[in-house]
Amino acid sequence: MSSPGVAPLTLPTLPSDVLREIVSHLSPRDAIALSYTCQAAHSIPRDPALHTVVLDRDTEQIKKFRDHLLATDSRPTFLKSLVLAKAVTWEIDQDTQEPAAALADILEKSVKLQQFDCGSMEVINRASDGRVAKALVALKELREVKVRGGGAETMNTITSLNSLGLRILYASFEFGLKDLPYDVFFGPLKGYTHLHTLSITKLWTRLHIPAPNTHLQNRISINSLHTLTIEDTLIPLSLVASIFPNVTRVSYQSGRYERNRYAGTANALHPPVVPPCWAHTLMKAHIDVADLDIWPLSCRVKWLDFGLCRTGHSREALVLVGQTKPHVISCAYRIDADNLLWVNLPTVATDLRFLEARIIELAGNRKRYMLMHLSGLDALTAVFLCIRAYYQPDDLDAELTSIVRELAGKNRQLRVVGLSLVDGRHMRDDEPMWDEERLASRWWAIERIDPEGGDMDLYMEYGGARPVPILTEVGLKVRDYMYEADYESPDWQDRLSAITAASA
Repeated sequence: MSSPGVAPLTLPTLPSDVLREIVSHLSPRDAIALSYTCQAAHSIPRDPALHTVVLDRDTEQIKKFRDHLLATDSRPTFLKSLVLAKAVTWEIDQDTQEPAAALADILEKSVKLQQFDCGSMEVINRASDGRVAKALVALKELREVKVRGGGAETMNTITSLNSLGLRILYASFEFGLKDLPYDVFFGPLKGYTHLHTLSITKLWTRLHIPAPNTHLQNRISINSLHTLTIEDTLIPLSLVASIFPNVTRVSYQSGRYERNRYAGTANALHPPVVPPCWAHTLMKAHIDVADLDIWPLSCRVKWLDFGLCRTGHSREALVLVGQTKPHVISCAYRIDADNLLWVNLPTVATDLRFLEARIIELAGNRKRYMLMHLSGLDALTAVFLCIRAYYQPDDLDAELTSIVRELAGKNRQLRVVGLSLVDGRHMRDDEPMWDEERLASRWWAIERIDPEGGDMDLYMEYGGARPVPILTEVGLKVRDYMYEADYESPDWQDRLSAITAASA
């Protein structure tokens, strides 16, 4: 109820800047829906809803959005984020110049744009006679740029931006890029002094790396970068660690299908004369163990993810774990008695606190091989196993409970176990964890029973470790916590106990 003599607060009575701020947090669809709720709401300007625009239907959508955006002089200034999905860009070629020209019109007028995400970048720029590239370079407030389908002109564009406040840069180069010295590419990135995230894909062997006998020291240092992803590109670890000395999260894959083609090439593997690795602990490292000849990672790593661990690379995986001493490991592997990683892991993974594995089960007796592999990990506190099974058990509850009990009995510090068992007959080895697996997982807290001060009958029944079911929601919170926990803190286990207690 309003106070006597005070007009009630309604949308039309709000100041115009407040109305614009409210509308700016709505999607275009919601802003339009608001305008139809009443006559007063219809008069509210909807331009602030243009803050974030995603074009995801077809190339005609680019032209229609251009016409709408440029209908008034003030409207383009509201556009802060523009994303063009693959469905919009993949049909554009040299003969379809109108959509590319429309995109150039949009970029030339959207002087406040902060985020730009677009595929088929090289083709679009050619179709616009270079206008798209010139417009991007001219923008001064870009904070995030993601471009795919790039080539030489795309590289020139992303290394020449006037947006010196750029923070995030993703670029993939699929077309027409010739070999170039590494400093020609990385050198200009020094100008983006706020850049903290960089992803480079599909440079293959196109970066020329000086040979050691040239005595050429790397002089490029991009100190602001914290997150680095390099894929389908051959570049030595020593050079990367020198260029990006403050990285804390790194992902590297040389390219599974191109590695053999270029293996041993002088251009690919000559490292400059610089320190071999980072001196500090990395928060996360994702690396294919087959790339250890190029990336002999030797610094401490809190979270080590080596994707799919193939049987033929067990030795490399063991070396990697032994050198990096991770607290967390995530990976995928096939149940295979010859996979020596799991046989020898307890001898090198002495600091391992959390393991998440996607397990491809081809043999009929999954439990015997799994428990043979995952035992004797004395520091292991929590484990989450996604079992992609070929054979489904007759009694799922009994199967899962038996696995949990034996895991707890063979790993003395284990406190939380999560299991997901799905039909894996049509799943690839390297498929990521799906939401269905995560949300359908089942979790248990492990209660340790002291035979001296506890119930001896209970101890004999459970072998000293009793699994207690907890809610899936709580188990997934444990999973999130184990990835982010500060294992150097003396109370990290108390925090874990507080999470599991929520399910009691």
